[in-house]
Amino acid sequence: MMSQAGRHGRPVALVTGGSSGIGAATAVRLATDGFDVAVGYRSGADRAEQVAKEVRSAGGGALPVQLDVVSTESVERAYRTVVAELGAPTVLVNSAGGFLELHPFLEIDDALWRRTLELNIVGTVNCCRAVLDGMVAAGGGRIVNLSSVVSRTGGAGESMHYAVSKGGIDTLTLGLAREFGRHGVLVNAVAPGLVDSAIHDDFRERFERLSSNYGLLNRAGTAEEIASVIAFLASDGGSFVTGQVWHVNGGAA
Repeated sequence: MMSQAGRHGRPVALVTGGSSGIGAATAVRLATDGFDVAVGYRSGADRAEQVAKEVRSAGGGALPVQLDVVSTESVERAYRTVVAELGAPTVLVNSAGGFLELHPFLEIDDALWRRTLELNIVGTVNCCRAVLDGMVAAGGGRIVNLSSVVSRTGGAGESMHYAVSKGGIDTLTLGLAREFGRHGVLVNAVAPGLVDSAIHDDFRERFERLSSNYGLLNRAGTAEEIASVIAFLASDGGSFVTGQVWHVNGGAA
């Protein structure tokens, strides 16, 4: 895996949602593991450039690249930029996504359903489609999708739309693993529980009420703890792991 070098002699990873939270922590961790990293972001170029600086400090080459994962054209344009500047990614981390708003099931309107499914499922599909031809041509690659603990618990009460979208990512992960395993492409998902990052701040109290506890460790996880599992799946150590959803949640139900 690590021998599939890009233009600067190091393997290349594309991390969407790379300007903050789990994505940013993953970008830096992959750099310490020897990757050049394309830091994908939709908005917040300053934050993405700061993450790129941290990636460079960790020893990797870095390229902030703007993309809207919901737009096929935007994703394909960003992919071409990454290939031209760094080389074809052999690792894709689909960290872009979110829950947008929380509501009881009967208060989730059509627009919120569509926005959530587009962001989390369509966005992940678009990015996977962009990289897979290159991975097959290279003889292999790794895709790690970001799921959630609620894909297993169902999100009843306030986040069912989000849970359904993440359940779709779990199914996509299994399907891609089955279809592309013969080409050496390993596809897995990581499903965090509550993580101590900015994306959860506005919803923390409601998440805690819905889940009733932090899990067996009685605390939230950190972005770096999630990133370490993603990095394992991208490493030579993860060479016999595919089609799996790794629940990294401190023992939460």
